[in-house]
Amino acid sequence: MENKVKLASVWAEIEKLIADGMSLIPVRDKPSDNMPAKTPCARTWKPQQTARLDKAELYHLMEHYDTTAVGVVC
Repeated sequence: MENKVKLASVWAEIEKLIADGMSLIPVRDKPSDNMPAKTPCARTWKPQQTARLDKAELYHLMEHYDTTAVGVVC
């Protein structure tokens, strides 16, 4: 439940990035699973180089990976 509160507190800013056409992926907001913070949560983000996650998909993944951080695919 705590992460949902944190995610809700940053979601408005994330929605602005989505509205601007950014392709976003969830990234770690803290080190976990022997991986440093700011690294992609998913094993690959190659699909997001050509197709953006929609709001619902991104929100679901951020909940799943327990993160409040996003990276911009450039």
